[in-house]
Amino acid sequence: MDGERRVPWREVEPLPDLNGTLEPMLKTVSALRDAWEDALRVASPEDVLAARERRLRRHAIETGIIERLYDLDWGVTEALVAEGLSSEVASRAGAPRAG
Repeated sequence: MDGERRVPWREVEPLPDLNGTLEPMLKTVSALRDAWEDALRVASPEDVLAARERRLRRHAIETGIIERLYDLDWGVTEALVAEGLSSEVASRAGAPRAG
């Protein structure tokens, strides 16, 4: 043990709150979750399916925009999310352009 430096044992102390407590933020998240669960209880299965399809379209469209596969203006993006890809939506002004 020659040349070794010994450090006396100390209990590990919890880290201090750096930006305050998380409690207010967690309450907000809980309130949003409760509101979502309330909405799901009153929604019809058809409404839930339609909302899920719109969310999946939005994710697909936004992924393509992020990956620069195409360039869409906001109005076309919203029309595609709401209605899906149809010949009517695709032929509107501001339709998808090759990137």
